[in-house]
Amino acid sequence: MTILYLHGATMTPGAFNFYRTKIKHKEVSPHYNIDNGLTNNVDAICDELKDQVKRPVNIIAHSMGGLIALGLLEHGLPIRKIVTLSTPFGGTIASSHLKWLYPDHVLFHDTCAQNIYLKTLREQDVTVPMMSVVTTGGSSPLQSTANDGVVPIDSQQNIKGPTEFIYSDLNHYEILLCSETITTVKNFIK
Repeated sequence: MTILYLHGATMTPGAFNFYRTKIKHKEVSPHYNIDNGLTNNVDAICDELKDQVKRPVNIIAHSMGGLIALGLLEHGLPIRKIVTLSTPFGGTIASSHLKWLYPDHVLFHDTCAQNIYLKTLREQDVTVPMMSVVTTGGSSPLQSTANDGVVPIDSQQNIKGPTEFIYSDLNHYEILLCSETITTVKNFIK
C-alpha cells in the first residue's frame, strides 16, 4: 500500500515526519508552491504522479492538501481512501477579505469562501471512503466563527458526500503531532 502525503499551504512534505514514524508504508510526498495556485498545483501533481501511481493510493492530507486531494480525485487519480486534516472545504471569510488587501497573494483567492473551484471540489461525488478530522482547538480573531486558529470549523465540515467526521480539540497544527489521531488514521486506511 502506498500513502500519498499532501502538506498544507506554506508547509513542506516534512510536515508529516511524525506520521512517517508511526505509519510505515511506501510513500509519495510531492511538494507544491501555493504561489502557483490551487488548480495549477492539482494539475502539476496529477502530471507528476500519473507515471508513479499505478495502484490506488491512500491519501493523508493537511489543510490545503485536502483540497488538492479532492482535485486529484476529480482528475481520476487511482485513490483507495482519503484522510483530510483541518481542511478548509468551504474556504474562509478572512481570505475573502484579505484577497482585497493583498490582491497578489494567490492563497487568499484560492481559499476565499466564494471560490468557484472550491465549490466544485466540495460538491463532487466523493467516490472513495473519506475521513475528515475536524480540528476545534485554538482561535483566531481573523475568523468570524469558531475556528482551529486558522480554518473555521464550519468550513472543515462543508463537504458533500460519504465523509466520516472525527472531531479533535487540537489546533490546526497540533493535529500533525497527535499520536491518537495517527492511530485513528492508521486504522482507517488499513
